Amino acid sequence: MTRTKLADGVLADLQDGLGVWRIGGNDPAEPGDLVLGTRGEQAIDLQVAGQRVLRLEPGGLSPNLVGGHPENAIGGDVAGAVIGGGGSTAGVNRITGNFSTIGGGINNTAAGSAATVEGNIAPAATLVHSLGTPDKRWHTDKACFFSPVEG
Repeated sequence: MTRTKLADGVLADLQDGLGVWRIGGNDPAEPGDLVLGTRGEQAIDLQVAGQRVLRLEPGGLSPNLVGGHPENAIGGDVAGAVIGGGGSTAGVNRITGNFSTIGGGINNTAAGSAATVEGNIAPAATLVHSLGTPDKRWHTDKACFFSPVEG
């Protein structure tokens, strides 16, 4: 599609803004008229320079958001989880517990339900105890400074 084709009226309905997202914005007739995404149970990826930087996934009870490195991942049956960013080919961030969060860093795993990993640069941090558990401690491969999760 080119400006010339639009100006010539070849794509008249697109000229009116029907079915397209305009760089300058769209004016919906009613709230909810405009949807950027999928209507089914498929995830949607946002890319920069051809690489995924944000993935929005259906999560059953609550959707998941996966930011950062394209190999960062949230388990298939997990709901309501967020990876804010970080990750690298040397250490991706993973969530395997519902309603868990990783803020960033690299090589982190949030394995418990409602677990939070603030962010870390290797060694890997894995939160194995979470909400409702009296002993909330970090387990790391090496000595490192961490704060226990309160919740």
